[in-house]
Amino acid sequence: MTSRLPVEFLTEEEAMVVDSALLSSADKFSTRLAIYACRALKEISLETAQPPETISEEAIAHWVKHDSHIQQAIDLDESFINFFARLVSSARVPLEKITQETQVQITDLKVMDIVDWFEKDRRIEV
Repeated sequence: MTSRLPVEFLTEEEAMVVDSALLSSADKFSTRLAIYACRALKEISLETAQPPETISEEAIAHWVKHDSHIQQAIDLDESFINFFARLVSSARVPLEKITQETQVQITDLKVMDIVDWFEKDRRIEV
């Protein structure tokens, strides 16, 4: 697993891949969120021995509250923790669609799987 920089939610390489994708700004945000959520869910899954699909929003909030990388980057308060946990939790919707289409578990998804899905999904909508 790629280690995160304290202030960054994506690595520089991941950000460059998303920036080069043929997506609107809103879709790039959703893609970045899905990539970060995938990473966070993998980490929480490793710590709790729960499958990513079963991790509750409360468990995500607990993890956010205790993650040293996030604490270094952001001044945490309860409302932000809950907001951020909802964001990560909501990113499971596209992640679950990606896993269904690719037949790859969340824990095995790669950045390009996520970017490719968002590009393909947006082409279908147009």
